[in-house]
Amino acid sequence: MSVVNEMLRELQDSQPVKQQLNFQPVAKKFSLSPIVTGLFIGVGILILAWYFFSMDGTASNKLDGNQAKQLVAHEQSNTKPGVNKIKSENTAEKQSALKPIVKEIVSKSKKTIVASKEKATGQLEENKKVSFSKRQILKEESKKAPLIQSEIKTKSLATQLNEKLRSIQSEKKLFGAEHAITKLKVLVQQNPRFDPARLQLIKTAWESKHPELSSFLQRAVKESPSQPAFRIAAARYFVEQNDLATAESFLLDLSQLNEVQPSLLQTRAIIRQKQSRHQLAIQDYGRILGISPNRGDIYIALGISLEALGQINQAKLSFQNALKDNRLSSQQVEFVRQKLSIHQG
Repeated sequence: MSVVNEMLRELQDSQPVKQQLNFQPVAKKFSLSPIVTGLFIGVGILILAWYFFSMDGTASNKLDGNQAKQLVAHEQSNTKPGVNKIKSENTAEKQSALKPIVKEIVSKSKKTIVASKEKATGQLEENKKVSFSKRQILKEESKKAPLIQSEIKTKSLATQLNEKLRSIQSEKKLFGAEHAITKLKVLVQQNPRFDPARLQLIKTAWESKHPELSSFLQRAVKESPSQPAFRIAAARYFVEQNDLATAESFLLDLSQLNEVQPSLLQTRAIIRQKQSRHQLAIQDYGRILGISPNRGDIYIALGISLEALGQINQAKLSFQNALKDNRLSSQQVEFVRQKLSIHQG
């Protein structure tokens, strides 16, 4: 212990004390906890690592780019002129070989385009024609539409009138001629141009010898002067009444008729024969033979008028022509033979 103490004193004497040590207690200072300190240190390490990695990538990219440039420059410097020449020649040959193919493709493309245009033009013209035709058809149909509607209405009216006429004819069998005549008169008054009803009225009145038959006939000729059937019926009625002048009057003016029928001329010729007006009768028979040249009955009637006028040779010729008609009845044939036998000598 004494040796130690002496060494301590010597050390103390050799090093002067600058400041007296204060062994008084010091207030305790605040310090970070180990966890927080660890977090700060970890974040710092991550920041440093990210910085170094990003710097390394940029440098690497720069290095790769520089290396690529250097490699290209090295390849270009090491490429021999002969190799470039061969490559250029091969390229020229390929291009020259491709030219005809390209021309052919272009030519075909042009032809296809022209054909497409022509087809499109033709189709357009065809569409125009079709469209024009459709317009014309629609135009014509629009013009015909009123006429068609009118025809439909006319046909519909005619159908209704014919149904009424058939109904009256059916009622005639049940209720008699007088009932039918009354119904027909009303139908004719309502429809003056409905000739079938007027004809039925005349026929029914004729069969029943109705007192108004004469007025029915005269009114029919007046209302429908172009209808030859009414004229013939009126003429025959007055022939039966032995009123030949009145009968002929219905057959004189034929200008209003649409067509002069042989039956009308024959009726007038018979009336004129009864009046001994044979020359006029011969004219009517001649007109009939101009329409129907082979009618034996007309040759017989013509021969009678020629015989009445003393024209015997012409009468014989007319009778002979009559025998050529096979449609003559046995009575007519016998009459002609008698006439020819009379004039043989």
